[in-house]
Amino acid sequence: MAARHALLIGINRYPHIPSATLQGCVSDMELMRSLLVDRFGFPAERTRTLRDEEATQQAIRAALAGLAAAVAQDDIVVLFYAGHGSRMADPRQPGRMIESIVPHDSGRGATPNLDIIDEEIDRWVQAVNEKTPFVTLIFD
Repeated sequence: MAARHALLIGINRYPHIPSATLQGCVSDMELMRSLLVDRFGFPAERTRTLRDEEATQQAIRAALAGLAAAVAQDDIVVLFYAGHGSRMADPRQPGRMIESIVPHDSGRGATPNLDIIDEEIDRWVQAVNEKTPFVTLIFD
């Protein structure tokens, strides 16, 4: 039987980005966790959550890497992200935009931008897809 794995990320607070506070992202993440565990049988020990200050760039990258390493053939995988997304000009291709998710510790201006860009997420999906086609991504 296929194992079920989930990584759920909810970020309301962005201390390095003025006026970026959100409402409800952490509670949406908790509701998703409840739905996956209680209704769809995801084991609590394979349903990892990162909320607010836990959801740094480093922690998100480590959790994605750990999840990719834990997945076996034909397992079921869910990645849920509730928080800010962003877009920026691609420095390699003029006129092209890059989308990103915004970790808790990312900033703008004098504070470094630590966003995780769409290409990195795509590489993660491709790595997981080498083991299983059953991957669902939800961005809220």
